[in-house]
Amino acid sequence: EAYRHVYEAIGFAAEFQQSLADVSLGMTSLAEGIQRYAQVWFRIDQHYRKFIYHMQQSRQASLMADLNERVENLYSNNFLMKLNDAWQVQVDAADRWRVDGVEMQADFYQRYVRARFRDAKPEQKVCVIISDALRYEVAEELLGSIRGMDKFEARISPMVGCLPSYTQLGMASLLPHAALSISEDDSKTVFEGTQSTQGSVNRAKILAGAKVKDRTFVTKFDDLMELPGSAAKDLIRDHDVIYIYHNQIDAVGDKRDTEERVFKAVENTVEDVTKLVRKLTSANASSILITADHGFIYQNRPIIESDFSSAEVSGKEIFSKDRRFVEPASAS
Repeated sequence: EAYRHVYEAIGFAAEFQQSLADVSLGMTSLAEGIQRYAQVWFRIDQHYRKFIYHMQQSRQASLMADLNERVENLYSNNFLMKLNDAWQVQVDAADRWRVDGVEMQADFYQRYVRARFRDAKPEQKVCVIISDALRYEVAEELLGSIRGMDKFEARISPMVGCLPSYTQLGMASLLPHAALSISEDDSKTVFEGTQSTQGSVNRAKILAGAKVKDRTFVTKFDDLMELPGSAAKDLIRDHDVIYIYHNQIDAVGDKRDTEERVFKAVENTVEDVTKLVRKLTSANASSILITADHGFIYQNRPIIESDFSSAEVSGKEIFSKDRRFVEPASAS
């Protein structure tokens, strides 16, 4: 038990290397790239994340140093760079940001929330859990956690996010809307018509105005989890559509001082959302949708020039100082 995290880290490092060795990162279209990520490639991100998490938890930095260096180099050079280059070719060839055969984030409300009422019974309830930065590979792990509970069934499908990819636009895209616009004043605030989409109060107004007979409610994860069981049942009984906002991953990963804790935040998020699903179903929720505003790209170290010794890189830098993806470069 004392060395559990060491063994877990070694195990995930082995799975990471095997997955990467077996994979081909090419694609002939955006749709193929998304489907291949959703079916196979996500495992590489997942194994990398689990390795870093257990390595951090082991507190055996010296013991794990060589293995960590190998995993980081492979992840940078053999996965992120190669996948980015293949993806960029398809993005450059696209004339619009819409992918045939894949659901778009902007269609979420109409496709997944509103559509459930067309043939549903009047008592049908829809609870939407939006977890900030819950990327696909984390959702796949959450899927297993939910399926592991008695009498629970769940399924997962990919969805293409809006561009630019950031919290306020992603959150706005998940609300009912005719058209969205980004403020010229701060280049961040997103409006649905003349209504700001920022904050729970504004989001509640937009949700309430989407369908006249819908009884809607907007709340936060912590507030809902603090409700006694009877109060949670009353909430579900009295409302048709409930939006629940959860923010664990982005709250940690978006700050320089805490970003190294992002993978611990992921572990907490899977646990949080699983508990929330159980609470909602205990309160008689009949349909639960879980989604995100955007994902994330993360490495456990800054990129340095020596990492690219096998490639000649041109174009703007791939990673900024805070380790976030900036702009794709070409490599040969």
